[in-house]
Amino acid sequence: MKRIVASVLSAAMILSTFGNVTYAKDLKQEVIETKTYPQVQSYTAEKSGYWSLKNTSRFYIVESDSTLNNEKLYNDVKLISSEFAAKGLSSNGVLDIVIGPKEKIKSGDIVVSIEKIEETSNEEGYKIEVKEDVVKITAANENGLFYGMRTVEKALIGNDGKMQLGTIVDYPEMGVRSFHLDLARKYFTKDWIISMIKDLSYQNISSIQIHFSENEGFRLESSVLENKIPGFEYPSNGYYTKADMKEIIDVAKKYHIEVIPSLDTPGHLGYVLNQLESKTGKDYSVRNLFPSDSRRNQTFNIFESEEAQTFLLEMIDEFAKFFSENGSTRMNIGGDEFLANFTSMSNEQYQTLMGFFNKASETVKKYGMKARAWNDGLLVQGYDGYKLDSDIEVCYWGLGKGSAPVKDFLKNGNKLVNYVDAYMYYALSPWWMNNANPKGEKIYKQWEPGKMNGLPGGISQDFEYPYPNQLLGASYALWCDMPNYQTEQVIAENLYMRTRSMAAKTWNPKGNKADYAEFEQFAKKVGRVPGYDKELPAAKDVVHVDELENPTLNGKQLSSLVLPIVQSYEVSEKSKSWTMDETTRFVIPKTEEYLSNVRLKEVVELVSAEFLEKQIPTNKEIDKVYDLESKVTSNDIVVTIDKENPITEKSNSDEAYKIEISDKGVKIVAASENAAMYALRTIQHLMINNNNKLTYGTIVDYPNVAERRVHVDMARKYISKDWIIQHIRELSYFKMNAIQLHFSENIGFRIESDFDPAIVSKDGYLTKKEIREILKEAKKYGINVIPSLDTPGHVQHILKVHPEYGQVDKYGNKSTGALDVTNPDAIKYIKGLYKEYMDLFEGCTDFHIGGDEYMEFDRPPFTTQYKSVLDNYAKEKFGQEYTWKDTMANYINDIAAFVHEGGFKPRIWNDGIYYGENSWSENKQQIKMHDYIGIDFWSQMGWNPSIARLETFIQKGHKDIYNVNASFFYYVLRPSKPNDGREQHSFDYLNQDQRIYNEWTPGQFQGNTIDDNSEVIGGASLAIWCDKPDLVTEDVITADISKELRSLASKSWNTSSNKIATIDEFKENYKKLGNVAAFKKGSSLPEVKPVKEVVELTYNELNQLIEKVEGLNGDDYTKESFDNLNEVLKEAKALLGAAKTQEEIDSMVSKLKDSINNLKIKEDGNGDNETPSVPGTPGNSNKPENEGSNNIENSPKTGDEFGPWGIVAISTVILGSVIMYRKRNKKVV
Repeated sequence: MKRIVASVLSAAMILSTFGNVTYAKDLKQEVIETKTYPQVQSYTAEKSGYWSLKNTSRFYIVESDSTLNNEKLYNDVKLISSEFAAKGLSSNGVLDIVIGPKEKIKSGDIVVSIEKIEETSNEEGYKIEVKEDVVKITAANENGLFYGMRTVEKALIGNDGKMQLGTIVDYPEMGVRSFHLDLARKYFTKDWIISMIKDLSYQNISSIQIHFSENEGFRLESSVLENKIPGFEYPSNGYYTKADMKEIIDVAKKYHIEVIPSLDTPGHLGYVLNQLESKTGKDYSVRNLFPSDSRRNQTFNIFESEEAQTFLLEMIDEFAKFFSENGSTRMNIGGDEFLANFTSMSNEQYQTLMGFFNKASETVKKYGMKARAWNDGLLVQGYDGYKLDSDIEVCYWGLGKGSAPVKDFLKNGNKLVNYVDAYMYYALSPWWMNNANPKGEKIYKQWEPGKMNGLPGGISQDFEYPYPNQLLGASYALWCDMPNYQTEQVIAENLYMRTRSMAAKTWNPKGNKADYAEFEQFAKKVGRVPGYDKELPAAKDVVHVDELENPTLNGKQLSSLVLPIVQSYEVSEKSKSWTMDETTRFVIPKTEEYLSNVRLKEVVELVSAEFLEKQIPTNKEIDKVYDLESKVTSNDIVVTIDKENPITEKSNSDEAYKIEISDKGVKIVAASENAAMYALRTIQHLMINNNNKLTYGTIVDYPNVAERRVHVDMARKYISKDWIIQHIRELSYFKMNAIQLHFSENIGFRIESDFDPAIVSKDGYLTKKEIREILKEAKKYGINVIPSLDTPGHVQHILKVHPEYGQVDKYGNKSTGALDVTNPDAIKYIKGLYKEYMDLFEGCTDFHIGGDEYMEFDRPPFTTQYKSVLDNYAKEKFGQEYTWKDTMANYINDIAAFVHEGGFKPRIWNDGIYYGENSWSENKQQIKMHDYIGIDFWSQMGWNPSIARLETFIQKGHKDIYNVNASFFYYVLRPSKPNDGREQHSFDYLNQDQRIYNEWTPGQFQGNTIDDNSEVIGGASLAIWCDKPDLVTEDVITADISKELRSLASKSWNTSSNKIATIDEFKENYKKLGNVAAFKKGSSLPEVKPVKEVVELTYNELNQLIEKVEGLNGDDYTKESFDNLNEVLKEAKALLGAAKTQEEIDSMVSKLKDSINNLKIKEDGNGDNETPSVPGTPGNSNKPENEGSNNIENSPKTGDEFGPWGIVAISTVILGSVIMYRKRNKKVV
């Protein structure tokens, strides 16, 4: 066996993920030791042989719910593909990237699949099966796949393009594998930081801690500092704007590196304290509190000054918010070296200090992050009476006087990250270089993640292997105590093996089977990450295998690529298509009408930002311009509005649009600005699903149902502003146009009230400011917001505060759940609420006033206690033939009229009026409802035949009836779990999305069916009801309704959707579309430039000057001056047709004039020099000046009489003018 090992090692370089290959005699199942960084956990081989890339090799993503439209995964595969090309691994350059079913995998493919693997549950784990025909990488998520692909990459690089057949199972034993960068003391260029991040990623390091505050500098832009310290100055040798930092973070995300901000407090802030004192006169230091402490000038006095504490907490808040919004999950809040002697504090002072850190931790938590802090100032021995937040992750690096041992942190419940300075520190100073800063070899041989700083007296604090969960991992740290001691380049070179050794030991602490010399040799052979110091080759787009096999689609197939499925796509020339590229512009016609259309401008800018977010067609922003029709190119998308003429004879909807695609480009004609937005969204969907192309032809599209809505019960359950905005965007993405916010219920009132603050839920509500933000976003996205304040039922929450307004029964008792519709004071109060929210929702068109489930009219207690009271009220107020039904109708009409007068169209639920209209045995409602009231028809309630049928509302003249069919559209957080396999949070049927898509049509109401094209159908709505509000989170609701929402969006827009595509085809297509851009809660679209007006440029004067120069004879002038003129002439000609602004042209005119004026005529025998004149240029006045003038017009006169030569001269001038005139008119520009 030793001979076999020797043979293998002599035959090939050590594998990137394996070496020392050993086989049993039958060549099966022998473990292969790994010798690369990070070394894999196991590599087993079943037989001899190698796999290598073929000419036909591709990255092949196995199609699944987890991989379809997974932009994160696609970007990862693109990155690795580019790195393959940069390292020259494939002879064909950049590999194709394909997604498709398992059945279409080909020999040579690198297969990528998201699925659970039995061998490890580690979130970053992966499995690689190296077979003779393919390499398959499997992981449960994108992180595992990323590391798996990197292992294959480094294996191929390190083993000359080959991988041993076998199976790798790998995962990191330490979740935290980090690098700390002190850029507060030393300014590092942004490019250096980005290069370092890329290289750290290549070592499977997972985070970088950016330390930006120190005594020597504060290097990250801060609005708090700028506001609190007027004239605050950042270090003169460099700092980072938040835009710089976001650029760094974006690269880090791409490379699976988390950026962890480090704002050291209350110490290490000498730079800020100095500026605070010099510019404001305020001294926040502890120099008076601890006058003999050597660190007194660098520490904020949080012990005595509430103002100093607030200052720091506001800074922490600013950066926690910024970094959390950009994906960070942790923040280091300091805690180290704030005093030279930690034991000099009083017990009360230390309690205050720990209270500050707890506040800082809570500030960080507010943004969904965890706080980190250095160990030496926390849990200092000798103090008591305090509690340190156990959620703070402790960076354990060293010991100060009184510093707590590891066991104290474990006892307190804190988790640790090992920063042991004896191994993990690289500090810029001669002492550290000579006495510490251990090299990679020492780290590799002597250190493991469990090796911690020892206590005085040589007492070990090391963790035994396997390590407990309290040890999160470790970090290497670069400290720049003497910032100019080494250059960036030297630092990078010195860190090369140090960080690689640390990375290897944190990934696989017991994996260093190879000696250090072999490890170093291999690490240097693999080298730095591709793209470390130069651009990577561009990767190819991810293409579905079906698109490769079936590149052309018919009209129906193309229609189904859009959600909702479009009404018509007439293909003109199937073989031809229009492709969007970086030269494409969104063009709005340059007319006064369009220039003043603010909404259309907003729409184009919005969709442009979505295209940019989704990188359609690239990560470059699409230009948006107002331009003349004559200037439109075949690459442009022209957006026009026609509100006078119908888009199609089939619909008069103001949401209709038409898209014409041809060799002339793409032209949109829309019936409104929102219709234009829908047209652009259709193009967006086709770009995603049709490989960035539009097949030539004409799309005509319009909705079958006018309103397409989602009702949200945000009253029973607090729903956040961010969730509502998230869904406003998502609804718009699917061409839905309304959201109903139901904010008052029996168990909640969720919008701030000035009219009656006492009724607002204490466990969560939206402020009016948040509502205005929602309304602003909804307007931008073309979504109508419908407030819903339900009365006279569903008011139990209000009646808890105002029991006096409960409906009185025949015994004089007050209802706890129904409003007294006979009490003028109760009605006045309710109108006050409606008035408040009509003012808040100003600009909205509809208001839902409820009217449902006042009481169960067919049973006690209504029939036994309340009916007689309401009957008597009706008879007294309206007459003997009136009943309780009229009492109810009168109240609803009254509120409806109040809302209508306020500028809103009122809506109600169907079950509270015209009760018993279908029964011959019951008295009929005498009072007619206002016919402008819209009806949300949700239930026929088969168990109660007295509920009015749909036909009743039509006969009574209600022109707008909305289909909210509970059998299809009700999603409920139920009090109990159904016994038919559904979840407790579910729709009324299993596979409801399929039922909606295949069975529902607009005319299918619950228990009633009318013609799908009936004019009374005003819309359709999905409804979310939170009867058991704490059952699930709002994000679970998002996931639960996603399929049904898409089915409703398509069927309400295009009732024939299921005739165009099957439910499976429909699902497949919408999975690729994913969510709307900026779908993540709290996220925002990238900023884009506004639509700009293309200004017509004038070249007339420049053309004339060019012609003048071209008519000059070079022999008449000195060589130097004429050569100079020719150079300027070349520049002028190059500018023709290429100028971006008129200023460029005017500047060139001036430059050319100057060159003409600087011409020197060769001297004649008389010593006279003349220069051609340029009218209108300085120094070329037509008036005579001094005799030495070089201007032709100003040359000395010889007399007033003409001789023969004078006549000849005049004739020559006239002839030359004629020639120049003809030549100028022939000039084409």
